Amino acid sequence: MKVHRALRPALLALFLAGSFSSCTFFEYLGATDAWKKVYEDNSQNLIAAKGFSLSEFGIDGAKTNGKWTWAWREEPDAAFDYMNLSNEGAVGSGAPPGLDPAAIAYRLSILNLVTDGDFEGSADVPNSWKADTVGTTISIESAANKIHGIRSLFIELQSNRSARYLLERLSDSPGSSIGHNYSWSFYIGSIGISYKLDNAASEFIPDDFPNRIIQTTADYRILGGLNGISAKEPKAFFLGSSLPESAYIDDIRVARVGMRNALRLLLTRNDTTPSLWTGYYEFSIWVKKPADRLFVSEQAARNPYASSKVFLELNPLKPVSPGTHPVASYDVPASGQWTKLVLRGDEISNISFDLQGPATEPVLEIVIMPTDSQKPEPGEIFIASPSLRLFIYKADYLGG
Repeated sequence: MKVHRALRPALLALFLAGSFSSCTFFEYLGATDAWKKVYEDNSQNLIAAKGFSLSEFGIDGAKTNGKWTWAWREEPDAAFDYMNLSNEGAVGSGAPPGLDPAAIAYRLSILNLVTDGDFEGSADVPNSWKADTVGTTISIESAANKIHGIRSLFIELQSNRSARYLLERLSDSPGSSIGHNYSWSFYIGSIGISYKLDNAASEFIPDDFPNRIIQTTADYRILGGLNGISAKEPKAFFLGSSLPESAYIDDIRVARVGMRNALRLLLTRNDTTPSLWTGYYEFSIWVKKPADRLFVSEQAARNPYASSKVFLELNPLKPVSPGTHPVASYDVPASGQWTKLVLRGDEISNISFDLQGPATEPVLEIVIMPTDSQKPEPGEIFIASPSLRLFIYKADYLGG
């Protein structure tokens, strides 16, 4: 009898703990021919029956075992729909080899909390922007030196003046019960304008602007964080200068952070057929850039944008021993063609489970994020055909 080397610690632990009751350790191993045939078939998709059922994505379903749910629903003050999943119909004739044309494509999105940050919808300045009453002009421009699309915001400042974006206008009504943290990014064309986060009612103080933008291109991108934004103390994002200055602003993107912007599947040992077991797992999913979305860097970009990154994770929740586990970030191809992403463990990052824990507790978490996990940003991707496979190699078994 042979046993895969990744299973030895778990089986030995069970034996030493007396978990085989009526049979010895070696008798147990000798009774697993049928078990071997089942687990050696690595063509099986263990989560084939775990489809994306949109009706199950409720506020109370963050920790539902055996069903895809939103990871961020378990965070405080997370009733707002920070992400969205929609059925886009069958993949169809554009399916490459290996992807079933009948498979359903889903649009997975992280919402941009600035709804008017591309300035494309109207020639009027959004009411989320305020200017100093004297010496500041804010307008929507469609001149040749705009940044992306057909319009950008244009700010013209006199000495010691500022313009501000009121963060209370973010879509999720920030800080309705707790302070929220956000990531933000935007494009700017400017020579020497400065920016900061402060109370919305603050006056401009030139020496108190810590971040001065010094560049000469029209597509310079700024990224940062906004922390502790609360309705109890309204804040604003300021752009100002101690000298006369002007700037074009475009493609503002804001996402809530400090929570997991993820679609996830929690699995108990018995949520799959056959049951989960210690070994080398492979999770795969097909992704593509939506045909009706552009990356924020593209010339005609407008909100909502396509996401340029995807993050995948296989997270063992009840490991036999601590260690690494499979995680990876991938680029979304600009071609708009379906691409299969494969996340696979190895001998360093194999998945081990505590086989003695309660059968109702989740032991494995599968995570999909349509963004870079380190720098979450709003964006959309198409996903289809998630698959989880277990690899136990016949040559790796011990015994006769």
